[in-house]
Amino acid sequence: MQKVIVRQAGLSRFFCIVAAGLLFFSSGYLYAGVKNGYDQGKLSEINVLLDGLYDKGQIPNYVIEIAKGGESIYSISRGSTELGGGVPVGGDTIYVVASMSKPIVSTAVLKLI
Repeated sequence: MQKVIVRQAGLSRFFCIVAAGLLFFSSGYLYAGVKNGYDQGKLSEINVLLDGLYDKGQIPNYVIEIAKGGESIYSISRGSTELGGGVPVGGDTIYVVASMSKPIVSTAVLKLI
């Protein structure tokens, strides 16, 4: 297991984008899709958005996996565990999420409402 500490100003913006995306995709908006009620074309837009942020240097890496009923619907990752490092990120990468409890709890509360 790798322990990753990322210090970048754009990290909170990244978590806000991911949280908004998760709310959007979990709302049932794409229920008329192909696999488990999700449109793979719409899901691939996540990759386009995150690749743009990664290429501009606004985020150091990303790992996204969407699962439903224990089955992986969509999974992408890009980048390395350290800036300039050679170990790629994946589903088992451990992230230190410091000072992110407010956005995560707020997202959970809004979802419950």
